[in-house]
Amino acid sequence: WIQCSQQQITSPTNINGPLCQWFNTSHSCNGLINATESLLLLRSAKFCLAPPGDTVTRKSLFDSLLAGCVPVIFAKASLTQYNWHLSTQDIEDIAVYIPRADILEQKVKFLDVLKAISPQELHRKQLAIEKIAPRLQFSVTPTAIQNDKQAKKIEKKKKRKRMNGLESVHKAVSLAVWDSPVFDAVDIIIEHILNRSTVEPLQGFSDEELRLHKCRQNVVVRYHPDYAGLFRSGTRHLVPDRLWKKFRCEDVEAAMINETLQSIR
Repeated sequence: WIQCSQQQITSPTNINGPLCQWFNTSHSCNGLINATESLLLLRSAKFCLAPPGDTVTRKSLFDSLLAGCVPVIFAKASLTQYNWHLSTQDIEDIAVYIPRADILEQKVKFLDVLKAISPQELHRKQLAIEKIAPRLQFSVTPTAIQNDKQAKKIEKKKKRKRMNGLESVHKAVSLAVWDSPVFDAVDIIIEHILNRSTVEPLQGFSDEELRLHKCRQNVVVRYHPDYAGLFRSGTRHLVPDRLWKKFRCEDVEAAMINETLQSIR
């Protein structure tokens, strides 16, 4: 999980210590993942590194947040893409951002950055995580919701249906209703899906709108530092050569590049 420095990555025996702990997870395709062990490690940690992987975000970023560990991100897009759930201010409050380029160019050492964070600032971030946590998780109906009184009501309704010859094939489905005590991820998703301003237009996008969307994506992937180095496996070559092959962007590319560069200054 945690890589103490570029030099230490190549020497795992130097990593475990008072500041960092190396945790090796099995690949989901060829080994069992001990989720309990990894989550316990996240719960005991103060900071959890969340560098980009095959994509700019990763599952462990949200595992860290739900375990109360302050994520250290190296690309703002790791979290800004989840703007339904997190505002720009939320991200600033809950995470530590260290530009990826500063690490690669060895301008800073992230351990020095983290050690410089005061206990008071760390505590503020932990409280901020506690505040936004419900927005990142799905509430689970408590087992206790099926109390005796509700169970009797359900059984009476089932009996009435049987007497009237209307027994439903859904007889195993609980008739009890439970409202989550918090506004959780499900509520947020439903709220935005029902809001026409946050979803694709009902009439769909025009060909020109689709072209501009694809051109903008291409420019962002190529020029925004959050995505630098993510496509060395060959995906980068697929972006202009295949995914956007039929879209011509010469007429808008220069303006979009300038807009992208302006947004990161």
